[in-house]
Amino acid sequence: MKIRDLKKPLMVLGVVSAAWVPTGLVWATSTTMNATANFLAAIVLTPTSLQFGSIVYAGSPTTGSAGRATMTTASGLTYDGAVFSAAPTPGTTAAGDIAITASTGNAIQVACSASGLLKNPGGTVGITVNTLKVAKLSAVGGGGVACTGSGNNVLSFTYTTGTDDHVKVGGILDASTLTGPLTGELYSTANTGGSAITVVITYV
Repeated sequence: MKIRDLKKPLMVLGVVSAAWVPTGLVWATSTTMNATANFLAAIVLTPTSLQFGSIVYAGSPTTGSAGRATMTTASGLTYDGAVFSAAPTPGTTAAGDIAITASTGNAIQVACSASGLLKNPGGTVGITVNTLKVAKLSAVGGGGVACTGSGNNVLSFTYTTGTDDHVKVGGILDASTLTGPLTGELYSTANTGGSAITVVITYV
């Protein structure tokens, strides 16, 4: 048996690796950025009721009777049919008005219910105000746009203090929608069983 010569050096093979970094190459750097925020004042709405004033009715109008009182967004009040006519002293008649406070120069949008329900003081007889329309202040003479529900935006415009900072509301008081014989009383959406007109105004 041959005995290995322990004095003979052993050869050790190894692998040497190197990463060559080009001169001037930077592995990390930094930058800066700005932060911005456009703050908008919360919208504040101040409503004034849609007012048909005092109306004279003929006969005994009830469900299905023909007759309408129409209020435009420009506060023009007219009557058609044989049921309704103007009282000698009609009192205050005006389109509904919503005064808006918001951040000027920003776009806002309007959604509105298609109708409201007026009830007599006892809540026993109702009449609908329908075909509601809305218009911005600078365009009330154009007739407005039809409301299709408080979840549907139908009008948008740029809010401008002193120019377009109101929304006007018009509609038709329709005798055919009476739920019973009309009585000589003050009907209101605020009476028991009534349903108010809803207008929703938000930033775009």
